[in-house]
Amino acid sequence: MSTLLPSSVMQGMSPDLASFLGNMRTQFMSLQQCTNELESIGVTNARLTAQLVNAEKLIADLRSQLASQGNYPITTNASTSSAPTTPKEPGTEVSTWATTAAAAHNSVVVPTALSVRKTPRPPSVCRVAASARMFAIPTGPKGYQYVYIPRSCRLTHREVRNSLKTLGVDTGRILDINFSAKDVVGILVHNQYAEKFQTTLTTVAIEILDAFDPLDPKNIADPKYKSLSDSELEEVAAELHSDRCLKALKYLRPYVAVPVGHFFCDQGWISKEDIPVHSVSGLGAGIHDFQSPSRRLWNANGLQPRAIYDVLQHCHSLHMLFITEIWLLPPSCLPTSWSQIHLYGSPVAGNYRGSMGVSVLISPFCPYLVTQILMSSNYALAIKIGSLRIVCLYLLPTMSTHDALAVLSSIPLTNDTIICGNFNSHLGSLTGYYATNTRGLALCQWLEERALTFVNGQLSPCTSTFISFRQNVEISSIIDLFITNMSLTNATLNIHTNLSLNCDHQPDVLKLYAHTFVTNSANLKSTLQSTFKHPPSSRLPIDALTDEFNSLIYNSLSSSIGNRPPHPSHWKKLWNSALQAAAEHRNFCYKKWRRACGIDKIHWWDKHLKAQAEFRHQVQSSKCQSWHAFCRSLEHDFSKATSKIKQLKQQRQPQHVFQHSDGPATAATIMCEHLASVYSGSILPDQRPPPPHLHSNSLPFASANSPFVSSVIEGCMQFMPNCKAPGPDHIRAEMLKAIPICALLKKDYIILEWIQDKCLRMIVGGHATSSTMVLKHICNLPQMHFRANILITKFCIRAHSLPSGCLLSLLHQHHPQVSTLRSLALNFLLHSIPDNINCTSQTQLTKHFESFRQNLFNQFRLSTTQVLIHTCCPVLEVDPILFLPATRTERSLLIRWCMSWLPGKPKECACSSDHTSRRHLQFCTSIPPQLIAKLPIPPTFEDNIIDFAISALPISSANPCPLY
Repeated sequence: MSTLLPSSVMQGMSPDLASFLGNMRTQFMSLQQCTNELESIGVTNARLTAQLVNAEKLIADLRSQLASQGNYPITTNASTSSAPTTPKEPGTEVSTWATTAAAAHNSVVVPTALSVRKTPRPPSVCRVAASARMFAIPTGPKGYQYVYIPRSCRLTHREVRNSLKTLGVDTGRILDINFSAKDVVGILVHNQYAEKFQTTLTTVAIEILDAFDPLDPKNIADPKYKSLSDSELEEVAAELHSDRCLKALKYLRPYVAVPVGHFFCDQGWISKEDIPVHSVSGLGAGIHDFQSPSRRLWNANGLQPRAIYDVLQHCHSLHMLFITEIWLLPPSCLPTSWSQIHLYGSPVAGNYRGSMGVSVLISPFCPYLVTQILMSSNYALAIKIGSLRIVCLYLLPTMSTHDALAVLSSIPLTNDTIICGNFNSHLGSLTGYYATNTRGLALCQWLEERALTFVNGQLSPCTSTFISFRQNVEISSIIDLFITNMSLTNATLNIHTNLSLNCDHQPDVLKLYAHTFVTNSANLKSTLQSTFKHPPSSRLPIDALTDEFNSLIYNSLSSSIGNRPPHPSHWKKLWNSALQAAAEHRNFCYKKWRRACGIDKIHWWDKHLKAQAEFRHQVQSSKCQSWHAFCRSLEHDFSKATSKIKQLKQQRQPQHVFQHSDGPATAATIMCEHLASVYSGSILPDQRPPPPHLHSNSLPFASANSPFVSSVIEGCMQFMPNCKAPGPDHIRAEMLKAIPICALLKKDYIILEWIQDKCLRMIVGGHATSSTMVLKHICNLPQMHFRANILITKFCIRAHSLPSGCLLSLLHQHHPQVSTLRSLALNFLLHSIPDNINCTSQTQLTKHFESFRQNLFNQFRLSTTQVLIHTCCPVLEVDPILFLPATRTERSLLIRWCMSWLPGKPKECACSSDHTSRRHLQFCTSIPPQLIAKLPIPPTFEDNIIDFAISALPISSANPCPLY
């Protein structure tokens, strides 16, 4: 406004007029600003309108393209509708969340290129054919077969399938691919597809190996089996092929695995028990303790194998433990020292476990003989204890009532039979519950027809054996049953519904032991009291009373806490002070929790769980450390490693024992009768030659002329090995000494030498023709020819000193034309023994043999041109590099240097002046000169300074080592 009116006019105005004009000026400026903003908004609106038109045009084009391609319904967005909007009434509909929900409910999604469903691909010809085969009547040949074709390289299963698919093979008809031999691929197909499959392969010039046998021991290429005999190789080949078949069954679909399993069984590759069956796994609960006056049983359902150690902590007083739904697959076993009998389950597709399965564990302290009774059903496991038969079974929930009754009917109901397990049946009023099912009604009728006793209803009615929670509601039932046809006297059935692996209940052993001891010691107490009141005239049997008192203590402890075996010998290596402290801390927290009140129980229970987890973690760590220490001890002690391998082999060898279901006495009687019938002479012919004439009146020789005089026997006894007790090992050693009686040929010595060289190459490595001369000199190993000469010489000396009446002397005297003593006596080592050496002295003979071998080696050094032998120590002793203080790597480098395996093939040295070689290392500038200066100087310039330093080492470990 000041720009419109001059300042002189403004000064002459009244104050009210000047204030009014100032306000007008402010409003005019704000109006001008709004006008400018409106103009900019108009420009932006025009630009966005043009973009919207282009976008709508693009959307219309895309809709037309989609409609022409897939005939999709075209929907419009609600936001583009021109329908008028009515104002909403106050209330819920005008709220922010109601508007958002309504918009989400009424919105229509416009399909775009990302949200449009894909066009369904038409089914392939192979899929149509496979679907049609499911509803077709089976025609043509049945069964399966392996088609074997060669391969030229290592292949994987995926590579084989892709290659066959490229050749036109329907890979959906291929059931299994295995590699039965080094250059052979086995492909399992149905017999109806086999001809077409072979035709496809022969079309592309692939040979069909019709004569291939997967059980041929020649297919085994693993070098660790080379030492086995032909019969053992056949067993290994059969075992390997059986493993391949079982592995194939795991990856087949269930409806295919069953017929393929029968095919494998018919071929003799797997057993009938390995054939998979259709199964549905279930869960069980409840642990039962069936107790008779002399036997106790524990039936646990749904137990995992890894928890068996914790379970057995509650079973020290039990003789047997039955486990249903063990989920074990052959040939797995539980990690425990209890004897085990398993009815293995069937594998579950896509899981590393099985389903079903029944097992029985027998305590090492069980006083009864337990034998297994073979059953025709795959759902029942039967054992026999004396005259008592116990059958434990698991019936699937999905099994039909007819099949369940068939399993029960297959059980032989002899006298004294107990049937227990998970029946998955609701028996209604027999159990105290009113819940029933079809199987339960049929089972009630089956029990009534056979006059069987339902133990649960008599001894523990209305006690649930299965407890579960579904939707926060407890569901309980009685599906684990005990049935018998015998009369029970003073029997109890205790169902431990609150006993689990990590529950908060532990038995109060102190009260249980005190009550048991007081009850059992009543007779002894009354005897002592009467003796104290009325002392007898004679001395009391104090030892008998002490033994009776000790037996009372032991029996009370055994009946209250059970018999627990001592810790094994390796427990000392595993247990340490840290584990002891962790165990004491865990027990301390547990006691605090038991004695706490109110909210303090939560605190101590949490600490107890943490202490338990920490203790288990330390146990696992200690096990790992003990295992690594054991492995290191085997690496450094070869004798301990061989002893452990021998022990493992003996443990894995099956022990065949003749058993009988009626006990060991019956088995011994049957075996005695069988042996008596074999050796009774009934199988001998009727006409036999007469027996030889026996000298009943006189000896065959004069007693005065006996060659076995005391002096000869004493001399022979002194010549026998010292510190050797008579036994199997002694007899074997004496038998081996007769080996040199055979005159070996030159080719025999060559074979023996080749075997020794092969063993040495296996130790240090090297190819099949690498020289072992230096290695044998380092280890002071004589040639096999010289070893044989030593044995022959000792044998000739022993044969010469034998009594004249000995069997060997008599054979040589009466049959000189076939005796080998004359040819063996031509041994040059025997003729080299001087007359002043006592041949009966083992020490003098050994010294002579060593000196003779040293002379032979000296002559060999003078005549040979081998450079490496000249660089070695000239004395025949164990080389010092084998016992000098050094690491394993350093000792290996020294041995390889002496064998000229270092520095290996010539290559460019780090000094860039020459190639690496034994000669160059003496002058290499990369090696510090002060190290070379410390080595002794060889007598000649041609000698290698490193070789001379190694050969100059002291022979005896007692001599001081040089500074270098």
